[in-house]
Amino acid sequence: MPYKISVRGLVHQYYNRHTKETVLALKDISFDVNAGEFVTIVGPSGCGKSTLLSLIAGLRKPSAGEILVDGVAVSGPGVDRGMVFQEFAILPWRTVQQNIGHGLEIQKVSKEKRDSVIARYVEMVGLQGFENKYPYELSGGMKQRVAVARTLAANPKVVLMDEPLAALDAQTRVTLREEILRISLEAACTILFVTHSVDEAVFLGDRVVILSRHPGEVKEIVTIPSSREERRYPSIHENQRFEEIKHHVFQSIRQEVEMADETTMRVE
Repeated sequence: MPYKISVRGLVHQYYNRHTKETVLALKDISFDVNAGEFVTIVGPSGCGKSTLLSLIAGLRKPSAGEILVDGVAVSGPGVDRGMVFQEFAILPWRTVQQNIGHGLEIQKVSKEKRDSVIARYVEMVGLQGFENKYPYELSGGMKQRVAVARTLAANPKVVLMDEPLAALDAQTRVTLREEILRISLEAACTILFVTHSVDEAVFLGDRVVILSRHPGEVKEIVTIPSSREERRYPSIHENQRFEEIKHHVFQSIRQEVEMADETTMRVE
C-alpha cells in the first residue's frame, strides 16, 4: 500500500558561507499528500521547491516542524522513499536491466525474483529490446525511463521527482508526461513531483501545490477535476476547464514573481 505524506509547520534555514548570513528558505509549510495521490509542486525560481523535496527525502534536516511518512517522522533517507532527479542519475557502466535492478541487488533480492521485477518494469517503461544496452547507447528520454524504472523497482511507498523531465526536448517531455501518468496508475505509490512548468504541473497532478516567492510558503492548493485516466495530449488542451486552471496557476505564480521584483527594486 502507498503511504501518506504529512508536512507540518516546516521551516528550513541555512548559513550562506559567501554572504555570511542565515537564509530562510522555507517558512511554515503545511500540507498532506494522500496515499496513492499524485501531487505536483510549482512556484517562482528560488522558492525552495527542490529543498522541500530533499527534506521529505531525508537528505536534509528541517530547522523546525516535522515530516511524517505513514505516520512516522522522517529522520533521514529510507527505503520507503525513492527519488528521481533532473540529471540522468544512472550508472554508465551498467546495462539497462542492471541499472533497473540496482536497488534490488542492494536489498539482496534473489536473482530469480530480481529478474522477474526487472522484466516487469522494462515492459512498464517501454524499453523492451534495450535491456542489454548501456546508457551511452540511449536517448535522453530512454535514460530517464531507466531512472524512473530503477526507482519504482525498489518498491518505494513514496516517489519524489525533482524536475525529472527538465533536461529533455519538448516532444520527449510530452511523451514522457503521458508515460508517467500511465505508470503512476500501475505502480502502487504516492508521487510528489517538482516542476517549473505550469502545463506539466496541471497535466500530471491530482492537486497542484503553489509556493510563494522566497521564503517559500504554501500560497494555494489547486485541485484538478479530471482523473489521471482521462488526461491525454492534445485532447486535454481542448478542455476549457483545464485551460482555465492552467491560466489561474500561471497568474498566481506570476503575481509572486512581480511582488518579488518590486521588493528587490525597493531594496536597491
